[in-house]
Amino acid sequence: MVSKSFSGSTVEDMLDFSKPFTRRKPDEIILHVGTNNLRNEGPQQIAEKIVDLGKAIERETPSTKVTVSSLILRKDDDQLNRKVIKVNNSVRTFCNSKGWEFISNDNIDSDCINRGRLHLNGRGVYKLACKS
Repeated sequence: MVSKSFSGSTVEDMLDFSKPFTRRKPDEIILHVGTNNLRNEGPQQIAEKIVDLGKAIERETPSTKVTVSSLILRKDDDQLNRKVIKVNNSVRTFCNSKGWEFISNDNIDSDCINRGRLHLNGRGVYKLACKS
């Protein structure tokens, strides 16, 4: 298992960052993206970008299983949490229709969040990667 974080990256950035991984044709890629888009974009726009990223990975490496990890509820901004819920609902619906796995991160608690109260810490990344 390999886990890479790209602090400050948006969904669009991850299209570029995913290229070295897709060249290796991994069995699975878990996408955990979208948090950094929340301040400037609407929930539907973010959800569509996440789905487009997954589709791009599928085109690049059809043998790679695409799994989408839900955005975690933020500990820094309740207003953005309403957007998180909408993004997750839209992405979950798409994943169900496409046959992609969707990881609900309801198990991510305060012990899994970094000091900025926004991103996952090491424990959170481990929980996400283990899908438990």
